[in-house]
Amino acid sequence: MADRETVMERRADVEQVLLAGEWTLRIQGALAHKYGVTDRMIRHDAQWIRDQWTKDNSTQDDKDHRARLLAESRALRAQARRDGQLMVAARLLGLESRLTGADQPLRVEVTHRATHLSPVQQAQLIVEHYDAAKALIDAAAPGAIAAIEADFQEVANAE
Repeated sequence: MADRETVMERRADVEQVLLAGEWTLRIQGALAHKYGVTDRMIRHDAQWIRDQWTKDNSTQDDKDHRARLLAESRALRAQARRDGQLMVAARLLGLESRLTGADQPLRVEVTHRATHLSPVQQAQLIVEHYDAAKALIDAAAPGAIAAIEADFQEVANAE
């Protein structure tokens, strides 16, 4: 029977394979051969690890759990990029976007309402706010008011 240190080392290797998304029969066989155990023992270790993950998740609050997952995902994504495993890196990036909420649709709150004004109401508002509009235009583009008023006079004289 293996000592505790060897079992923990074996389980750490199994966990790395699970996290990397490389859980294949070939890799299970390679791990079994490396540690001198059966493939069944490696699968048992994988189940033990999944059970630990579940237990860890039930004792953590949601914020801590997300932070831990995000940190692990980023570390694994960096390792996957270094190893040239671009599909693994892309999947981990998708996981990160779900963890951070970046994949959620953008919410926009509209606080203004558009109303339809009759031509008479529009004219009344223009007359009521003419001085404020004139000051605003003059502040934004000095001299523009003189050109507007000249155009207005030209139209008025043409009629």
